[in-house]
Amino acid sequence: MTEAEYLKLLDRIVKGAEYLENPLIKPEDYSRGMRLYDQLVQQLLKYKGLIE
Repeated sequence: MTEAEYLKLLDRIVKGAEYLENPLIKPEDYSRGMRLYDQLVQQLLKYKGLIE
């Protein structure tokens, strides 16, 4: 992963967290968003060597 890809991933994680904070989103959108958010965080943790 390049530095640019890393920064893009961080940006997506932050934007996802901001989206998920919205109390007006539908439960199914929240669930879908959380799954994507979790996947992105897992990618980041693997890149940083914090998980395998």
